[in-house]
Amino acid sequence: MMLKKKLFKTVLAMATMVLIAPSQFALAATPQTLDDFFGYKWDGTNDKGAANDYPQPPDIDGAPGFVPFNDVFSPVTALASGDTSTVPGSSVLTNTSNADIGVEVTSNKNEAQQGSIWNTTGNELDLTKDFHAQMQLYFGVNDDSADGLAFVMAGSRPSTLLNGGGGGRLGIWGDLSKSMKTYTTDAYKTALQKSFAIVFDTYSNVGTYDGGTFGDAYYDTGAFQSVFPPTNNVAYPSRGGYLSGAKNSSGAYNQYVAYGYPSQPNQYAWVNVFPSATGYAAGMGTIAFSGPTQKYARSGYSSDWNGTNINGMGAAQLVPRGKMTDDTWHLLTLDYKTDGAGGGTLTYTTDLNDTTGSAVSKSITWTAADIQKYFGTNKVAWGFTGATGQRHENGVVVFQSIPGILDNSIDTKLMAEDDSTDVTKTYLGRQYQQQYTVSYNGSNSKQNWPASDSNHLAADLQTGSHYGFVVNSDGKVPVKITDKDGKTTTVDADPVSTESATVSGTNVTIARDIRISDIGSLKKMDGAQTLKILAPVEATSVGDAETVNSGTVGGDNGIVTGKVELPGPQIPPLSFDAAPDFDFGTVGVADMIAGLKSKPGTVANGSKFQITLPGDTNETVQAEMSSFGLNGAGGNVSIGFKLGDSTTPVTITDNGAATNVFTGKTLSNQNISDPTITTAPSRDAKLGDYKSQITWTIVDAATN
Repeated sequence: MMLKKKLFKTVLAMATMVLIAPSQFALAATPQTLDDFFGYKWDGTNDKGAANDYPQPPDIDGAPGFVPFNDVFSPVTALASGDTSTVPGSSVLTNTSNADIGVEVTSNKNEAQQGSIWNTTGNELDLTKDFHAQMQLYFGVNDDSADGLAFVMAGSRPSTLLNGGGGGRLGIWGDLSKSMKTYTTDAYKTALQKSFAIVFDTYSNVGTYDGGTFGDAYYDTGAFQSVFPPTNNVAYPSRGGYLSGAKNSSGAYNQYVAYGYPSQPNQYAWVNVFPSATGYAAGMGTIAFSGPTQKYARSGYSSDWNGTNINGMGAAQLVPRGKMTDDTWHLLTLDYKTDGAGGGTLTYTTDLNDTTGSAVSKSITWTAADIQKYFGTNKVAWGFTGATGQRHENGVVVFQSIPGILDNSIDTKLMAEDDSTDVTKTYLGRQYQQQYTVSYNGSNSKQNWPASDSNHLAADLQTGSHYGFVVNSDGKVPVKITDKDGKTTTVDADPVSTESATVSGTNVTIARDIRISDIGSLKKMDGAQTLKILAPVEATSVGDAETVNSGTVGGDNGIVTGKVELPGPQIPPLSFDAAPDFDFGTVGVADMIAGLKSKPGTVANGSKFQITLPGDTNETVQAEMSSFGLNGAGGNVSIGFKLGDSTTPVTITDNGAATNVFTGKTLSNQNISDPTITTAPSRDAKLGDYKSQITWTIVDAATN
């Protein structure tokens, strides 16, 4: 005799639900910082033996704030021929693991410094390809320090520092220190040739006329006049207190961020202090940044004001004084997108705001012809320069994302629990997989990842505020890793901290941040490769969809950081995920005539029998069984089985009456096991199959 049960219908009745929010507790141990976890120690000395006492760069979007740059950058320290006024700067910061972690372009210990750090051969920026770069800059804490830093791209790496000219040059601009005696038109010849720069100018070299002598300066007048142009639309200010709009409430000039082209003639102009005067004492040269209405005299003396005027080049944004030199690191992000025609657009963004409250950010578009005009090549050298004058400051740079070294990426998706499909809708209490695909193309990379054969890639994985990685009773999260050869292994990830949560009546332990210290390594010689990581997550609270940092994978020479789009978990519908089939095999006619007494059977889908209930409400699950037709009527057959951990069997009879199988909150163990069948004696038993159908019904507490 064979007995089969099939789900016939499910009655759903929604009740008012109350959700219990997760409670939290922190692990006693203090977790490693991300920098330490990835092996990026912020310690050591500069190459002059001085201790690295700079504040540690902060993490960026859940990733370490700096990465080592060994063999990628090196300083230029050689002085120009005949230069006796400059102190070479640029000292590399090396940690106790012998990793180059930062560069001190200038320090606050010497006047008249000039420093720079540039890429090494083969690590140029390729303007025929998109790239992303990210750095952090530190200027110290003194708002009366000088003179700043410049990010620079050039047609070639310079072999020496520029020859003198004061801190206002920042190691890139033409020499304007003699502009009272010579025409400004020649300044570009002394600049860093074939170059483009984004400058972070911390000191205002603005000329003033007082008793026939000029003060400390020439370079920055144009930056302020591009924002606050003179009323006559030509750049000559009135005597005393000019450019008042460029000052803060205390009367001190603000700092600024700008971009420009140091070796272009139209980047420089003459500022006439007295329009009616003649001779060199009436004016000075300046870097000429373009503005909405600004025009500058092209050159020399007051007679030229009626001649050719220029608009300047680049653009400046004024930053409130002290906002750069505030003892914190400042982010500089570069994104370059090619246009398919040999040109492209470079966008720089910072964490600074200008004096109007707008973000300090600009986009610069170059045609293929522009690139040749400004650089003379598609593969440009790049780095940072800085300088000091009578005043001096720390000018320190760390690199967080270095283009061209590694061709790598990470993609994160939320998948079904069996990793079969993407998930666009999630439910409270259900489990899913956060899937990471880490890609690396050795053919397009300059280094293995990680660079050292003795090191491994590590992973810091994160999830959203409405989800948690599922922590086992041993305190670990089982994570599956599929290597580049397709071999899958399960490893234990360590939670950074854990939380205890009650989800739909079930207590669970979750983590929102987990770490794996070794996920393998990837070699250049193996070409394009991928690693796949699957981490189990559970929806722990109802909420809105969110896009969050999904974590970071990194080695000793670079990291990739991903994001994941997570649906907002919803209250699950009242439902059965699966219904069991009972089978009691074949019995003899004589046994049927005598009647069966608790004959054991088997159950299919017993382990998949899952009742999904919303929230934390009490529900009743009922079962009713149709007649087997034994003895021509119902009520002659009963089936018993165990539900979950209960030791008391549930018994249902084939009389069509509803039997309460379970009342309460969601069961943590819903497996059905140990089925038995009992039948009344039947003198009319015949050969054939005897079947019945069980209908399972969920009834909420409000309708009981």
